[in-house]
Amino acid sequence: MIRIQCSMLEQIRKNPIAYAQLLATEDKLKKGGSQGMFSYWQRIAKSIHSEELTISQGILKLENLFLTFNDNVKNKNRQTGLLKHLPKYCNEYKRMQFEFVDSKKFMQWDILPEVKLSGYTSWIVKNKTSFYSYFPLEKNIDWQAELRFPLIQNYLATNILECDSSELQIGIYSLESSSFEFKSFNKTEIEKAINETKIVFHQVFEEYEKKKPKVAAWR
Repeated sequence: MIRIQCSMLEQIRKNPIAYAQLLATEDKLKKGGSQGMFSYWQRIAKSIHSEELTISQGILKLENLFLTFNDNVKNKNRQTGLLKHLPKYCNEYKRMQFEFVDSKKFMQWDILPEVKLSGYTSWIVKNKTSFYSYFPLEKNIDWQAELRFPLIQNYLATNILECDSSELQIGIYSLESSSFEFKSFNKTEIEKAINETKIVFHQVFEEYEKKKPKVAAWR
């Protein structure tokens, strides 16, 4: 079975044939290495939400984690920005009256019998009115046009929260704009996203079957 990471959906959506060819010619696609600065930022933010750390303790912990990176101007500028945005984010989180529900979950969804959608979902929080799920991001993106957001909304509602998809808002927190953005995709939009993903995955699978190395049969 082919596994496709949710984070790669937009890249694959643009050129499923190229991805299938790459998949067929490499035993394993290259994966990321050690944790990056923003991964550390998210880890600390989660620890603050779960009340393991205060905001002040979180900033100090993040400063210590940043010591593992090369001491150069580019890294220092990025680290300064991330440290500055941590209390801004926490204040906005508090203003929204969010309560942390769950961190990211590993998703396994057989979109086709031959192709599984995998990867990590977004964080889940709630307030008095609704459930929310979001990815913290450093930069603004046109996230509402991406396939993964309606798919993850549907997956979380069905498999994790066990509620109707309309009861969950999904979106992002952007450090660039210091704000949350949310939308609840309707059932028509979700179904459209699922159907397009099936088409993309079918193209990947068909091309992969053509290009993958053939195993010689034993005689």
